[in-house]
Amino acid sequence: MVLSAVLTFIAYRFRVFRREALPYSGIIGFSITFSGIYTVIVFITFIATSVVVTRLGLEKKKILELSSDVAGRRLRQVLAVGAVPAIFSIIAQISYMTGNYKLSTTFLVMTLCSICISTADTWASEIGCLSRSRPRLIIKPRMKVEPGVSGGITLLGELSSISASIIITMTTYTLLKLVNTAFLSSYLGSWHSLSSINHEKLALLIFISGIGGEVLDSILGSLLQPKYYCPKCRVICESRIHKCGQNAMKLSGYEKFSNELTNMLSVIMISLIIFAIMYMYL
Repeated sequence: MVLSAVLTFIAYRFRVFRREALPYSGIIGFSITFSGIYTVIVFITFIATSVVVTRLGLEKKKILELSSDVAGRRLRQVLAVGAVPAIFSIIAQISYMTGNYKLSTTFLVMTLCSICISTADTWASEIGCLSRSRPRLIIKPRMKVEPGVSGGITLLGELSSISASIIITMTTYTLLKLVNTAFLSSYLGSWHSLSSINHEKLALLIFISGIGGEVLDSILGSLLQPKYYCPKCRVICESRIHKCGQNAMKLSGYEKFSNELTNMLSVIMISLIIFAIMYMYL
């Protein structure tokens, strides 16, 4: 609890999230610590790199009106990226404490994969919008959209997603190599259940889940989130009223599907696949 409180305060001071999300961030941070100090290190890697990429190209993001996250993530954004791994982390540790090591291993891997997906998605969004080429809708590559529109992808964004997945994967792989040593052994929690798993295969699974989750998020975003067409600017946007002031015509999607809901849905769907894979081969 002390560690969670300290990390939450530091994150708030660095404007990782806004004041409204402060207590919920503390709860999520405390839940992440359940499965061991190594999970905390992976989660901190996600937060730290997200802060860096959010501040990249700030001037261009202000021009594109995509710089709101610099002031910190809103409550719904915090819940979208933190709630799922927090729940998985708690289940992993409880399973380990009750002797169900198979379930513990499965949910710990799901925790790590969900963090990797969130990192990959954040990098793709925050760096991809800086691309010189206009994003193309992932389900209709010929159709160009405004930077920041869900489902729009660029080569720069996809390469950034791969880079983010590599960072989380390598961080996890390095920590896995320390599991069988005495380093912080008393604070590893459910990580002890990973000692008999092939680390290379596990790292590959985390890497693929990161990329797959980001791609799935783009597909779901393009299919489910609302899309509008501005006849004045002749561009596709995500708002009824385009930033030019013109009323936009709705093309597709559903109003209730926000970016945060799409993020969470993609993480859950990939996590279910991971669950099936782990239970099949463990």
